[in-house]
Amino acid sequence: MNILGVKSESTREGYTKLKNKDHLSPVNEEKIKKATDFNTIFDVKMDELREAHMMQLTEIRYEIYKKQGAIDELEDFNEKLTLAHRRLNNDHENLQQIYDEQCTKLQE
Repeated sequence: MNILGVKSESTREGYTKLKNKDHLSPVNEEKIKKATDFNTIFDVKMDELREAHMMQLTEIRYEIYKKQGAIDELEDFNEKLTLAHRRLNNDHENLQQIYDEQCTKLQE
């Protein structure tokens, strides 16, 4: 159990022990009851915040997963475009070379 839970339990146990001994004045009993109630409320709020935090982390991880998938797709597409561009440049250079050779032949 977490530190807060242990603290809350020890407060409850102390309250129970003192109450059993009938050594509590009504003022002290009220203070201990308020402290115990506060600890209980605090524990509940911490659990709620922890759960909300875990949900946010899950959503963020899912967003990262989706965006990483999109990045991977774009990288693959970019690689395909790069290869196609190189092929077109090679084809252009070959055609330019053929054109230059034919122009040279025609001039002779």
